[in-house]
Amino acid sequence: MERARAAAAVTGVLLAGGRASRMGGRDKAFAAIGGEAIATRTLRVFRALFPQIIVATNRPERYHEFGVETVADTFAGCGPLAGIHAAMQHAAHPHLFVAACDMPGLDADVIRFLLDRIGDADAIVPRWDHDIEPLHAVYAVRLMPLVEDALRAGRHALRDFLPRVRVDYVEEDELRRIHGTARSMLNVNTPEELAAIGGSLEEESDPGNDLVDVVDDAGRIVRQVTRREMRAGRLPHRSTYVLVFNRRGELFVHLRTATKDVYPSHWDVCVGGVLAAGESFDDGAGRELVEELGVSAPLERLFPFHHADSVSIVHGMVYRTTHEGPFRLQRAEVVRGEFAPVEEIVRRAASEPFCPDGLRVLAQYRETYAS
Repeated sequence: MERARAAAAVTGVLLAGGRASRMGGRDKAFAAIGGEAIATRTLRVFRALFPQIIVATNRPERYHEFGVETVADTFAGCGPLAGIHAAMQHAAHPHLFVAACDMPGLDADVIRFLLDRIGDADAIVPRWDHDIEPLHAVYAVRLMPLVEDALRAGRHALRDFLPRVRVDYVEEDELRRIHGTARSMLNVNTPEELAAIGGSLEEESDPGNDLVDVVDDAGRIVRQVTRREMRAGRLPHRSTYVLVFNRRGELFVHLRTATKDVYPSHWDVCVGGVLAAGESFDDGAGRELVEELGVSAPLERLFPFHHADSVSIVHGMVYRTTHEGPFRLQRAEVVRGEFAPVEEIVRRAASEPFCPDGLRVLAQYRETYAS
């Protein structure tokens, strides 16, 4: 009965408003683990615990099918604290249990353990793996004025906010007594972390909804749109190009799938792609290498690159790396790949379809670096 009363006085909150730049802008909440999206599993767990569920998100259309309440941040672009504030504004109960959208193993018993500690503290926050986990935690709705003051003052970091309130920190040794805690605290921020637990971003329903940055003629970010809007309007955007060589100096080329939104069924001399909103060139290049080839390798930044044709306007950055393989090719984007001498690739490009931007990258590379 005590547990039932605790849960009945709590609103479950899924924070799903981040840019997911380390996932290349792909919506982490809809990454699939064992064939089930993280968001689907989280909401299933929440339904067994909470009388009210709120999803704080800037993409409410993704959650219509779940029949849950969605809220948008009043303080847009201010991180998880803004999502908590938005949920507090709409909460029907005096406490929130807040979880990040990248936690695939939330455990009901662990959550109940935290709810059982509700008392005089303003927040109940686990300590885990020599750190704290403020996005698997309980917050009192009465904190809303303090949260709003912090956001208005430009203090957006949740970790900086917690020292200003009364926090019941739950020690790791207590949590380890509960079966399932390690999985409940797990989060996945990168494609590598997702792959390590058998997950995949390839099952996301519509990458056309991913947010990307639009840039001006000087490559400065001016606004954000969906990838679909960017393609439809031929809007200038940012991309990365990675030349992957082996120790013999051969270059890796790959055949793009027929479902690619530009240059389908073309050979490409570069690994790379469009940057997510807010993503740096270096982060994007590393992410694309992991996503397309399934490997990580040191990247050398070479030169900026601009390309415009009838389908695309790109402000890019070119990199090179060395890797011998083997590669785990991304099925949704790559049909097959192979290493080949550069001269052979140039000859093939005269009769086979190759991505024109990649060929221009290769030509500029040879002019600058080929001995």
